[in-house]
Amino acid sequence: MSSTTNLGALNLSAVSAENYFNNFFTRDFSVSASTNDAVVGFFEKLTGDPASAKIIASSVLYTAVKQGYDPMAVMDEFYKLSPGELNTYLCVFLNLSRRNTSQLGILNAPRSNQYVQRTILV
Repeated sequence: MSSTTNLGALNLSAVSAENYFNNFFTRDFSVSASTNDAVVGFFEKLTGDPASAKIIASSVLYTAVKQGYDPMAVMDEFYKLSPGELNTYLCVFLNLSRRNTSQLGILNAPRSNQYVQRTILV
């Protein structure tokens, strides 16, 4: 059984897990130790968890460097925000370096009419 197609032959040697993952976990940027400590410390204070603070900090540093921003200038903006505002701002900031198919969502609780809300059974 043969099927005709207008696509060329697939080069299977170019599509391999080894080629895909070779540089997947390598960092291609660097920041000073004091900048890294300041960012990690900020998020550790907010989350209370050193592991999650390091993950968030590395994402923020990566995004800042990739976008050409000074990481400490970004952190100065974060310091000005309340925790509720920071959540939304952080999602928008991290989405700057993500593809459209993998963007982070923003929690948006819609306000309902007080009369409608009274009739909804929880």
